[in-house]
Amino acid sequence: MSNVAMLTTPHEEVRDRLPYRPGISKLAYAEITKALLMSMEVHESVVHKQGVEEKFRLKVWNTDKMNVEFVDVLIQKHPTCSCKEFQDRLIAGKRYLACPQIYYVFLMVLGQDVNNSMHIHQDKIAANIVHDMLTQAKRASKST
Repeated sequence: MSNVAMLTTPHEEVRDRLPYRPGISKLAYAEITKALLMSMEVHESVVHKQGVEEKFRLKVWNTDKMNVEFVDVLIQKHPTCSCKEFQDRLIAGKRYLACPQIYYVFLMVLGQDVNNSMHIHQDKIAANIVHDMLTQAKRASKST
């Protein structure tokens, strides 16, 4: 047995071959911070398919709380949002990045954890995880 084999474990070898950088990007943290600082609340939610797809209509106030905007967030296998920022990213063909409104629904409404629920940062979420989020989450009460 060589010294190299004794110093490494199979788990370390697998970890070295991961095709992605583990953790949350700085861009994602910036969007999460915006989500926590913005004034918004769920105006209504509509279940399209039980445990598969739910639309949340958010009431979003601008910084001076004078103007109100309504934004639709669709939680499904591919989460989407009707906000300008999210739509502009799609049109420009940039990589997926959840907007503050999507993070608001994940964190404040569905009670997901920013560090332990890594699926909330992905552009595609497994159907069983979407089902669990929509059917088993403790729904947070309205807040701004």
